[in-house]
Amino acid sequence: MGLKVHNVEIFQTNIKDSNNAARLKKELSILYPYSKINFDLEDCDRILRIETHYKINTKQIIALGHHLGVLIKLLEDEKLL
Repeated sequence: MGLKVHNVEIFQTNIKDSNNAARLKKELSILYPYSKINFDLEDCDRILRIETHYKINTKQIIALGHHLGVLIKLLEDEKLL
């Protein structure tokens, strides 16, 4: 039985390597346990994608990134098309 996804958010980041991605993923996993959190560092926007059954607090995620020295920006729907 898989995770029942209620919320999905996609963010642009400035993460350039898998070590920094893993560090951010570890912190996000504390905030959003049992969630799918992944990165696409090959994409020009260095995508962070979060799928969860929790309500996603985008401001909290952006602030966490700032605390870790990572730029995180919510991608708007029109950018995703």
